[in-house]
Amino acid sequence: MLGDSQATLYAYGYYHQLSSFKVTFGTGSSVMLNLGPKLPANIDNQLNTSLAWSRDGQRQHVLEGNINYAGATITWLKDNLQLITSPSETEALALADSLQDETYLILAFSGLGAPYWLPNIQAAFVGMSRSSGKAELVKAALDSLSYQITDILDEFTHQYGQLDDLIHVDGGMIHNRYLMQSLSDFTQKAITCAATAELSSLGTALNALNLAPETTTKAPEELATLPILLIPNI
Repeated sequence: MLGDSQATLYAYGYYHQLSSFKVTFGTGSSVMLNLGPKLPANIDNQLNTSLAWSRDGQRQHVLEGNINYAGATITWLKDNLQLITSPSETEALALADSLQDETYLILAFSGLGAPYWLPNIQAAFVGMSRSSGKAELVKAALDSLSYQITDILDEFTHQYGQLDDLIHVDGGMIHNRYLMQSLSDFTQKAITCAATAELSSLGTALNALNLAPETTTKAPEELATLPILLIPNI
């Protein structure tokens, strides 16, 4: 049995490649790095470690940072602030913002999790001006996700070392081109998107089938094609 995030990482076919990692966008967000069979000596408590899976008699470990609000942030924009009527509107709004605006969202509805661990911090829009409007607030909300993911990846690098140059992303928010481009720009890494929405189910099935090799003829990487989607613009 695999956890959802571990199964998603497995589905990519990177069960044997160290330094590979993925970002899943759901209600929250999971950023997970394959550590391999041994935990590095310098891992601290800023991020979570766990057993990923056992394959061919060898255990694999992962390092993970979780963001409490990802898709839930868009729901908040729609239901609470009523800035949008559909999540699909956020891409066009973010692209229409004023380039001079410096509005930021501190995404801390339940404090800040990894890698900050500041439970008493409260959410806030900061840097607003008279020109700040709907587009600027939506853009700030999307950018807040990219900022947090970038900080988690920086912590990965600090604790583990050099990471892959590709970010493997999955989940409903991968269809937001603005978000994917901002993530690429902030992290200075290329973005690849999952070919299927149900990667956790795929990973669980593939891991189980590995116990009976005669039942499958395809490796995981053949089933989850990941075309390069975006590269950094800045």
